[in-house]
Amino acid sequence: MPIVKNESVIQQLETGFNMVKVTRLDGKVYWINPHQIESMEENPDLTLCMLSGKKVVVRDKPEDVVQKIIEYRRQIGIYKNET
Repeated sequence: MPIVKNESVIQQLETGFNMVKVTRLDGKVYWINPHQIESMEENPDLTLCMLSGKKVVVRDKPEDVVQKIIEYRRQIGIYKNET
């Protein structure tokens, strides 16, 4: 993942704009585009399987990632269309 130097982009990432925050096993914080998550596997660590085929192993619990995605979708106004 490239290093982000633009302060406005960093601020958007920190507030959860356009992405959800996850923590990799090594403790590094990453932001993932929730629209690109195809599935999640727990074995025993949580693996996010992306549409690109890439797999990202994170410390987060599956229910926490789902909650972050729901919150993100509420922020952008599309959650209310899903019932």
